[in-house]
Amino acid sequence: MPGLVEAMHGREQAGKRLDAFFAYDELLKAPLTAARKEWVVGPYSYYNQFRYNPNNEPDLHAPWMYTLIGQPWKTATVVRAAQQLFTNAPNGVTGNDDLGTMSAWYLFSALGLYPAVPGSGEFLLHTPRFSKAQIALGNGRTLNLLAPGADGRALQYIQSVQVDGKPQPAVWLDWERLQRGGTVTFELGAQAPEQGWGTAVSDLPVSFCAAPGSVLK
Repeated sequence: MPGLVEAMHGREQAGKRLDAFFAYDELLKAPLTAARKEWVVGPYSYYNQFRYNPNNEPDLHAPWMYTLIGQPWKTATVVRAAQQLFTNAPNGVTGNDDLGTMSAWYLFSALGLYPAVPGSGEFLLHTPRFSKAQIALGNGRTLNLLAPGADGRALQYIQSVQVDGKPQPAVWLDWERLQRGGTVTFELGAQAPEQGWGTAVSDLPVSFCAAPGSVLK
C-alpha cells in the first residue's frame, strides 16, 4: 500500500480515486439501494465496468483499501452498501458463490473482521452488522463480538474499539490474539470520525512487501 499510495501522489489523492471507483457520494445518498444502481448493472458485467462490482471475486478486498489509507469510515459505508445485495431468498447470495467465496465474504463483513491480506494473520476491523456475535474457537474458547446498537440498514461508524476492556487504536487484530478468545467491543455512532479511530498512520498495519523506509503520507 505505501508504494501504491505514493504512485497516486499521497493518501488524499488515493482516497479520491477510491471515491470515484465506489461512487462514494451516491452511496451516502442511498446506502440501501445505490449498489444495484451504481455497481451491479448486470449479473456478469465485470469487464466493461469501471466501478466496483462485488460480484467479481478479485474486487472482494477493495472496500478495506480505505481502511489501509486511514479512512475506515468509508470502508463502513461501502461494506454496508454491498451487504444489501445479499437477501433472505433462494437467490440471496450475490454473484457466483464458488465453493462459498461470496458466503464467506458476507460472514466476515457481518462480523466486523476481514482478512484483507492473505498470509498476514491480520483481520481488519470494521463496523459489525449485528449487536452481538459469538464464535466458538474450540478448546472451550469463545470470541465475543459486541456492537451495541448495531443496525444493518443504517450507516454507522466505529468511534472506538476495546479488547477485553482495553483500548484498541489499531485497525486490526492478528490471529494469534483472536484465537485466545475474549471480547471485542465496538462503539458505533452515526458521525464519521474523520480525525478519530483508525485515521493515524500509527494505527495502520505495516505492509509486508513495502520498500525499505517507505511510509504512507
